[in-house]
Amino acid sequence: AGLIAGISCAIKTLKPDVKVIGVEPALCASYTAAMKAGRPVPAVFTPTLADGLAVPVVGPHAFEVARHYVDECVLSSEKCIALAVLRLLENEKVVVEG
Repeated sequence: AGLIAGISCAIKTLKPDVKVIGVEPALCASYTAAMKAGRPVPAVFTPTLADGLAVPVVGPHAFEVARHYVDECVLSSEKCIALAVLRLLENEKVVVEG
């Protein structure tokens, strides 16, 4: 949540009407769990292709910022993550992390 906290704060400060939508892996939805609970809580953790996003608990400071600026957070399946990685490789010729 640290990255989206900083980005959403900056964007909303400059352009408050912009809608900020976060995406996280369905297999480790720690931000979504925190939003439902109103505070950071341990999320169900399953290994995911998006291992860089797979944190079991959102940081409390990042959550406090993000919850005020992020308009929505959607969950992404492993299939969608894998397809996005493949499409970026095929179409843009870039190798990205899941």
